[in-house]
Amino acid sequence: MGLTNLTIGVITLIGLIAPNWMMSGSDLQPQAQLVPVAEKIERGSKRKSVRVGGLERTYDLYVPKKALKGSARLVIAFHGGGQDVRRFSDGVHLREMADRYGFVVALPHGVKNTWNAGGNPPKGYAERNQIDDLGFVKGIVDEMIGTGNFDTNHVYAMGVSKGGMMAYWAACNMPSRFAAIAVVAGTLSSRNCPKSDDTSLLHIHGTNDQNVPLEGGRGTYTGKGSDWPSAIDGIRQFMRAESCSPNEVDMRVASDTICSSVTCPKSNTVEYCLVQNGGHAWPGGKSSKRHKKRNIYVSQNFDATTYIADFFLAN
Repeated sequence: MGLTNLTIGVITLIGLIAPNWMMSGSDLQPQAQLVPVAEKIERGSKRKSVRVGGLERTYDLYVPKKALKGSARLVIAFHGGGQDVRRFSDGVHLREMADRYGFVVALPHGVKNTWNAGGNPPKGYAERNQIDDLGFVKGIVDEMIGTGNFDTNHVYAMGVSKGGMMAYWAACNMPSRFAAIAVVAGTLSSRNCPKSDDTSLLHIHGTNDQNVPLEGGRGTYTGKGSDWPSAIDGIRQFMRAESCSPNEVDMRVASDTICSSVTCPKSNTVEYCLVQNGGHAWPGGKSSKRHKKRNIYVSQNFDATTYIADFFLAN
């Protein structure tokens, strides 16, 4: 996917070039130090950080036992707007997915639980304040690839709602970085999406989503000031950017879910799955108090997490 694997070797003494820079007035002064070129990833969970745009950004990393056996696949997983990392991960069973399939999962923390996904309009906190979330994602991927433990051709992004919009935005602006992305209950929120270049897409959406309506616009529970672009139009835009075939193949994958897919010139795929009567929810995930209070249908017939994992393994 066009990533350059950092050389695995001994610790190198660098006199004038170092990864950390000391700011003095208007001058950048490098600090000589021993720089580790590569490190081994360790099993388990840990909180990590990267500095981007003057901010210390954090992400949670989960490394399953299976990932230690060879060149691992990396998944960047974006929580929804207003949602924290733990609630997202627990609700959609990301750790179980990692354990079963051997994915290493990185869960970035959005500033104030929001993402700068290029939406204009609507704009949330991260967009209003021009938070460099693209730089954050690039920093995570570069740091992980720099350890020498990952397959550079199999890096993925996934997310729900605003997190799904962030997955779209990352693919749009980081060509050849991701083998595939998966979006649940989101939409391509930016009107300007450069070519994603050989990235496969899986989009999952409920036909009765009243937060981010499938056909766009506003739903019963759409946030104040939001008027979402059509999710279907975004999928079509992605298909055109990838020069995909117009011939869709339909598959009933569950009693309430039909998926349609097309093939694209570089062996990548664009697929979308519609959950009949599904609301703003992760199919197969936990039904929250909000879902129950609003009588939102959360399918338990279609396991979106497993379907996404299988899609990633195929791309």
